[in-house]
Amino acid sequence: MDYDLEGPAIANIIETEAVSSRRQVRPSARTHLRGLSLVSGLALTLFALLVWLRGLDYSRAWFDQASLTETLAEENTLGGFSWDPTRYVGDPNLATYAAFKRQHCGDRTGLAAATCLGDELAARFPHGKPSGELFDRNYRPATLLKRHLDGEPGHCVTRSGIIATALLATGIPARMVQLHPPAAQMGGDHNALEVFEPGQGWIFFDPTYGGELRSPSGRRSAAALVADGGRVRWVQTGNVPVALGGETLDGAATYAGDPSPLLTGYLVYPEPWLYTRVGDKVAPWPFQASYLLVGAPSRDLTYRRRALHVCIAVAAIALVLASTRTAYSIVRARTRSAG
Repeated sequence: MDYDLEGPAIANIIETEAVSSRRQVRPSARTHLRGLSLVSGLALTLFALLVWLRGLDYSRAWFDQASLTETLAEENTLGGFSWDPTRYVGDPNLATYAAFKRQHCGDRTGLAAATCLGDELAARFPHGKPSGELFDRNYRPATLLKRHLDGEPGHCVTRSGIIATALLATGIPARMVQLHPPAAQMGGDHNALEVFEPGQGWIFFDPTYGGELRSPSGRRSAAALVADGGRVRWVQTGNVPVALGGETLDGAATYAGDPSPLLTGYLVYPEPWLYTRVGDKVAPWPFQASYLLVGAPSRDLTYRRRALHVCIAVAAIALVLASTRTAYSIVRARTRSAG
């Protein structure tokens, strides 16, 4: 049987189908909008957390902890870090460091070698802000050494890193150490180094001020100086670099106090990969380097920092899941519409 539909009837049928179609599409569109809003919110949250982290000191660092007792053990390993020089001797990337040490300090070992290198660096470049340093992502040890030997200024990080690397490259155990005063004390952190002296163990040496610290027990490591209560005296054993800007480099004034504020806080040991760039780094991806905290660090470097890392990881995972779900929903809806 044939039906002859008039114009009004056809219009009613079309309108009914359009309304039905809108009822089917609107919930889907609202779902897509909610998904996109969630993705945008998570992206902004993740961005804000990353900006917050970037503004903190050691923003790309992974932290582990060691006790003062473990650090006093006088070993070449500590908390997953190794300062065994056999892994650095003969490495072609450190050939310029080895040649520099042998040329200017010969066969000297231990503290004598560190003092000799400190004197040579004091004569070669002034104390000041460098154009780059070992914390940079694109740091190249050989390139940095050449720049400074040509006269570019350098600070405590520069001198400590160069000397520790040169000593390791010639078979002498050495390591950088950072001194952090308590948060309540004025002043910031300071970088120096420790060198292994046969028969004595690790000995603290500060190439920026050209000298060493001694406790009532004599020459000690940074950890031993902290364990002794920070009561130290400054002994000038080397030369002091010229400081740009009229600054006076005075080791006795820097470590003044009874106890010295720099030795009543906590210590930080950067992993040796950071200043040698030899071998594999200890830090897990995506962190640039690992640091070993010794003592009682501030909460910002431990619990708060770990909590921030967890929040960033959770936000990143949630963003990936929400983006995947929203994209799948949109593609599926378009496929149905096309069908």
